[in-house]
Amino acid sequence: MNVERINKNHIVNNLVEAYFKQHPEKKRPEEDLKELDEKNKITRDMVRHISYFFKKKEKRKKRW
Repeated sequence: MNVERINKNHIVNNLVEAYFKQHPEKKRPEEDLKELDEKNKITRDMVRHISYFFKKKEKRKKRW
């Protein structure tokens, strides 16, 4: 399987943040969040790099 795109969904992120502001008791404990971050295989640097790569790739397509 080839990865075509990795994007952050800003609309969903904003909805989740708004929900947690209204219901802070529903938020995961900080320890759990740290553990999940350690297990996360897709880092922010990877997302930036892949996003940059696809933007360059799409610019090349538009030229043709």
